[in-house]
Amino acid sequence: MRIFGQSWRQLIANFLMALLLSVMLWAWAQVEQHPTERRTYRVQLEVRNVPEGLLVLNREVLEQYVSITLLAPQDVIRTLSPTEVLHAWVDLAGLTEGEHEVPVNVKADDPFIRILSYEPQTVTVVLEAFARKKVPVLVAIRGVSETSRHRSFKVTPSMVTVEGPAHIVRQVVAAQAIVWVEDDPHTLIKKVSVTPVDRNNEPVSGVSVIPSEVEVRISSLVNSRNAAVRVVLKGQPARGYHIAQVQVEPAIVTLYAHDKEVLDQIDFVETEPIRIDGVSGDISKRVPLQVPEGVLFVEPATVQVNISIEPLFTTLTLSDVPIKLKGVASGLRATVEPDRVDLLLNGPVPGIEKLDPQADIEVVVDVTNLSVGEYTLEPQVWIKEDLGITVVQITPPSVKVTLTLEATPTPTPTPTSTPAASPTP
Repeated sequence: MRIFGQSWRQLIANFLMALLLSVMLWAWAQVEQHPTERRTYRVQLEVRNVPEGLLVLNREVLEQYVSITLLAPQDVIRTLSPTEVLHAWVDLAGLTEGEHEVPVNVKADDPFIRILSYEPQTVTVVLEAFARKKVPVLVAIRGVSETSRHRSFKVTPSMVTVEGPAHIVRQVVAAQAIVWVEDDPHTLIKKVSVTPVDRNNEPVSGVSVIPSEVEVRISSLVNSRNAAVRVVLKGQPARGYHIAQVQVEPAIVTLYAHDKEVLDQIDFVETEPIRIDGVSGDISKRVPLQVPEGVLFVEPATVQVNISIEPLFTTLTLSDVPIKLKGVASGLRATVEPDRVDLLLNGPVPGIEKLDPQADIEVVVDVTNLSVGEYTLEPQVWIKEDLGITVVQITPPSVKVTLTLEATPTPTPTPTSTPAASPTP
């Protein structure tokens, strides 16, 4: 079939060629009239379709940005609002608990925008089971004095909900509300933020608390009274020792309670027991006080206790202790009358019991630099020092010492032999 002298195939080919040329001309005209520009924008990454019962553990993914490089006409660039037109997201649909490498998706709502590239193209997402539980609210009163920190209170609500990653929620045992108050005698009502804490009362992060605030109603100030401190000792010192003195500082403490009648019945406060079984030396330590029933607290809560433990002293009599002479000059002979003394000793029981009279004690008379003659001298007693023993009395207190020259032995004459007489013939 021929139309205007041309076949229908030729007509279609000519039409398509003309259409292509017109599109190219239009595109060229658009480029000339609307020049393009290359730009890079940062768009916050969205997390979509988180599976039910799971949550994103690595929270930094939720704060991550994607860098998108695009090409668009300059007039589009001038009016572009990246947060409204550009989108970057990860789709977590169908994922299970654990770590996953997830592709990043990007899109531009404006058809005149062409996305050239973007970074990152994948992100790591860690999913964990979501958990929720109720925990009690623990109120801690803080203030400028111990009195203000120990007032009664009522908290509403008394339980709060903690939710978040299961392994973190398991660590939480309570929610702590810290209330700072002054010494105001009136009832106070305060709104206080709560902090999740573990069994060691350390804050736990990574979970949410609902509600995040509680109301604490704090009562008026408590009653107080001064009382003496009684030190409680358990056991006995080591054998031969006794308690010489017990000192406590401060000796008077203050008790606080809501019920004044409770305080009126208390005259003293006892320390926690201090064990002294077998102790042979002084004790110095800080000791907690026992809080009586019905009393909120004692101020101060501890006292300094100093216990002096000393040995018991006794006496010992030693009879006929031999006297030793010291310093007798060469060529002299010394005699002492009497040559023995009796000793009365005093010392700690442990030292007396350990004393060995043969090895640990010595009675000496010193005649150094004395010449021939008679002298009345006082014996000196030496006792092993670490025993702590002293001499109370020496009987007799003095002795007579006689120094004489040593006798010179008489030489024995040497016998001479006389020759026998020869017989006369």
